[in-house]
Amino acid sequence: MRAKTWAGTIAVVLLTFTAPASAATVHVSNTHDHGRGSLRKAIERANPGDRVDVPGGHYVLTTGELLVDKELKITGAGARETILDANRDSRVMNIDYAGPGTMRVSSLTVRDGDTNADSGGGGINVDAIMIKLVLTRVAVLNNRVITNTDIQNGGGVDSPGDVVIRQSLFAGNHAYNGGAVAADLIKASDSTFFNNFGGNPNLNGDGGAFDDEVELTDSTVFGNQCFNSDGCGGGLYGSDATLKGTIVAGNRAYEPNGMPAGSAGNPGTSDNCASPVTSLGHNLDDHNDCALGGAGDITGRNPRLGGLENNGGQTNTLALASNSPAFNAGAGNCTRKDQRGIRRPQGNRCDIGAFELVP
Repeated sequence: MRAKTWAGTIAVVLLTFTAPASAATVHVSNTHDHGRGSLRKAIERANPGDRVDVPGGHYVLTTGELLVDKELKITGAGARETILDANRDSRVMNIDYAGPGTMRVSSLTVRDGDTNADSGGGGINVDAIMIKLVLTRVAVLNNRVITNTDIQNGGGVDSPGDVVIRQSLFAGNHAYNGGAVAADLIKASDSTFFNNFGGNPNLNGDGGAFDDEVELTDSTVFGNQCFNSDGCGGGLYGSDATLKGTIVAGNRAYEPNGMPAGSAGNPGTSDNCASPVTSLGHNLDDHNDCALGGAGDITGRNPRLGGLENNGGQTNTLALASNSPAFNAGAGNCTRKDQRGIRRPQGNRCDIGAFELVP
């Protein structure tokens, strides 16, 4: 009798059990901004957890930002091939759902977003603190959230939660605070942050590249600017930064006095870090603004970087010269590949920064 009872119970369990639905891939079939086959329609059709596959093409947004109201993986064909372009008419992407969850964006470019003084995150905005944003092999270029009267943050990305950045490029982004990224916690590895701006000559602002807590590994922060006088953090702003194997150099602070940056009336000062950082070793600071003191740290040396160019890989990089002090000066346990996907190390030791020089 007991055996019969167990058999009936098992039968009921088998009949009532429903396997969880597996994630699907939703394919984009054209570069139109709306309608069947478009990226916008694919995001609408996708279910939470699905992957949206975006082939190569130039996707110009003509009807406003892309609203992502569920957890997705949005994957392009490569940052040089798949380009999401807001044409300065709107933000590129707004991630707006309650969470918790992880939103993953990879292998594409997010460019020319402008919130028109509406809110932060000219490239990508995350609305909920429980959403983690993960960017992999992404180029975030020339996005802005600032006017001469507006004070929004995160020119490239703005989030109240965590942002993880891998093998990516942030360049030419502009905000009041955090020209490249403003978030509760920013974790970046094998990535370059170049020529981003916090504020402008007519409006003060802090953190040319970053605002808030940041952890940088094997990355390069170079040529960023803030406009709130010395101490505004041309590179890093905030008192909680941890660096390992990272170049922080060439970042400057200017006055918000209406005079052009670098002019005789506004020459600026070196300002890589607004406050001392926690060094895990093998970093390079060209003016010792970050008060480095870890094993293998280098201060007061020019990193000898080239211009922002296509040196291979999905995103542009700042190449090391063969006589750079960063060459073969990194940690022994660096990341496995640099920003371009080149294996580390190529020499006796890894190189400092996002670029691994191939001898």
